[in-house]
Amino acid sequence: MVIKKIKGPTKKDRILVLAPHPDDESLGCFGYIHKALKSGAKVKVIVLTDGKFLSKTEQRYKETIETMEKAGLKRKNIFFLGFRDLHLKRTVYCTTVLIKIISSFKPTIIFSTSNYDFNIDHKACYYHLKKALEKIKNKPKVYYYLIHYIFFPFPRGLKPNKKIFPPLTLINSKRTWFKLELTEKETKLKKEAILNYKSQLRMLLFVTKKKLFSFIRRNELFYKENT
Repeated sequence: MVIKKIKGPTKKDRILVLAPHPDDESLGCFGYIHKALKSGAKVKVIVLTDGKFLSKTEQRYKETIETMEKAGLKRKNIFFLGFRDLHLKRTVYCTTVLIKIISSFKPTIIFSTSNYDFNIDHKACYYHLKKALEKIKNKPKVYYYLIHYIFFPFPRGLKPNKKIFPPLTLINSKRTWFKLELTEKETKLKKEAILNYKSQLRMLLFVTKKKLFSFIRRNELFYKENT
């Protein structure tokens, strides 16, 4: 299995991170966002839903703002669309909004959740982005990150010295996997960031403390679709 090193962001990059819920941006992309900002790249984070199913919207938004500040992202570059949690698939207007955002910001790189993700809003984010990009003339690079999938990350729990690897069932010619290596200091910073999601760390339903901590590793993982 070959996992390529993702090209590091530069000051010329304009990076758009799509997060279906408040916390997805940090679980999947915190390290990349942090490195991108240090390199001088422009970064915007778009949170699509209100995250209301698992906790109060205001609290979840506040947690994302504070967590992204740890990465170096200013409040003015975080946008909350407020679509209803668990109903993103039926929110047709989401595609229209993404078209406007992409047309205005003109990102060189987009990060989005995957269609293989078990969460319905994560799948919907993927499909809304796909539809939006059909209307965009100059296509950016698109990387996908995975959050909810069977035995992923493995092993579960806080293991900051281990690395994340792709699920075996998703290793094939349809996609190329990339890794972003994190230093020990960057991994510690990501841990501090994830600890900020207190509303989610208290939950005993779909998102548990063990699940969240599983993303505190020495790398982050993304893939690109092969056409």
